[in-house]
Amino acid sequence: MDAAGFATYAREQIRAADVILARHREMVGVCSCGRLLPCSAAASVARRRRHFVDRLAQVEAPTVLGTARVGGPIDGEIVPTSRGQPYRYGR
Repeated sequence: MDAAGFATYAREQIRAADVILARHREMVGVCSCGRLLPCSAAASVARRRRHFVDRLAQVEAPTVLGTARVGGPIDGEIVPTSRGQPYRYGR
């Protein structure tokens, strides 16, 4: 599955979890499904939802690319010396 396909799948899972969680409302001492609080079914669905929210954020996060240069400094570039003082290379 590619990133776009996974993003679509994750959004569907998040929507499905939202529908399920909407049916689990706290009442006096119990969940609307009849389980004692905290409701284990609601907690499981909430964890699954969090999983897909986190993975979707990773897929949709912008990628920051660094730059690399092979070779020494270019003329005018400020570089640190062995003593940590800045030095303007070449000029």
